[in-house]
Amino acid sequence: MQRHALLALLLVFQVLAAPQSDLITSLPGAPSGGYSFKQYSGYLDVGDSSHYHYWFVEAKTNPTAAPLILWLNGGPGCSSMDGLLEENGPFSVAENGTLLTNPFSWNTLANIIYLESPAGVGYSYNDDDQGYDDRLTASENYQALVAWFKKFPEYAKNPFYIMGESYGGHYVPMLSQLIVKATASNPNDAPQSNFKGFAAGNPLTDADYDQGDYWINQYLKYHGMIQLDDDDSTSAQGPYDPYDILVDVCPDGSSLSLSDRIRFPHRLNGYKGIDRKGFNPLKQLRVNNKRYVANPPACADDWTTTWANQDGVKSALHVNSDINWQICGGPSYTFGDESMLPIYKNILSTNKYKVLVYSGDEDTVLNFLATERWVLDLKYPIKTQWKPWYYDQGYGSQVGGYNIAFNAGAAFNFTTIKGSGHMVPWFQPALALQLLNNFLFH
Repeated sequence: MQRHALLALLLVFQVLAAPQSDLITSLPGAPSGGYSFKQYSGYLDVGDSSHYHYWFVEAKTNPTAAPLILWLNGGPGCSSMDGLLEENGPFSVAENGTLLTNPFSWNTLANIIYLESPAGVGYSYNDDDQGYDDRLTASENYQALVAWFKKFPEYAKNPFYIMGESYGGHYVPMLSQLIVKATASNPNDAPQSNFKGFAAGNPLTDADYDQGDYWINQYLKYHGMIQLDDDDSTSAQGPYDPYDILVDVCPDGSSLSLSDRIRFPHRLNGYKGIDRKGFNPLKQLRVNNKRYVANPPACADDWTTTWANQDGVKSALHVNSDINWQICGGPSYTFGDESMLPIYKNILSTNKYKVLVYSGDEDTVLNFLATERWVLDLKYPIKTQWKPWYYDQGYGSQVGGYNIAFNAGAAFNFTTIKGSGHMVPWFQPALALQLLNNFLFH
């Protein structure tokens, strides 16, 4: 009798426990003080030929109840490990290959899945080297997500959100749409059962807005980058980072060029046409300087790439050792030209899901003027008029940007982030953490 009870207990443990074979037990260059949270890395098999690499970072506190986020970088073809190691993950890579602790890591608030998508990006691979488009990517992302929940069934009750940026403006709503559609026939299984909404940062959404010359011309004019009477220019003279006009640029010799990073058709590469009421993560993470204004290292992409291709790193992450990891690369991709606006309207019409669109206001690639325009053109009734939102690192409230809320869905907001470029967690990590807190818990 006792033996049967023990076997039953072991079976329950196997069902509820995360896969120990994917547990990260060491990381080359890890902080000397270690870290308190668990991490997992491995593959999710989709169909007969696609193998998606994920890296899962548990929340620092109460991971069994904390929200769960799937993070997707864009490109298309840019790795979500870029998000983990340069934006909102617990570590960043220093020039000497050591890992630095990120005090503004999003796993302060949530569990995060970083998925390298589509297959062929980063450590993900496809046996047939097939090409991708938006629909196939969304389908395989969904299948990978289902496979992830089979590996981690204990997270099927955590509130689940999808977030991403840039070309993720296609990935995120299209995957969300598949989950919403699947809810009709299979509402009780994750991700349908625990899906709560999505957020898209500086998102590629609709070509009529995103690719029009008018909005970039207006942006450059009123940022002092071209003359006020210049109605034609869509770029400025001199070296500047189009992702954030405030930051330094990497000197000649960087292995990652602009055309590598802006992979979707764009004028710049030649194309035209938990009860946490009162919780303040930034105040609890008080930093030494009075106001945290990020100026991220301009050559961090090179340092991350060197670190990720170490044999010891590949072994620690349980990935295919034959793969040469790249921040941006991947399979051939047919760029999607369909508007995402009908998907927004469809998901918001259910009145079940929270939707956030946010824009760093120093980005020229997908500038906030065009994004704000398409948000307003959806014509939803305004719930809360345009007003500032605040963050506080322990030295008094400061304006973090501006927000407008609409009567649509469970919640629908457009938010700007002051002084941030295209990748908000990279360019303004402190404000990004507050933004996440506002989205998840308010």
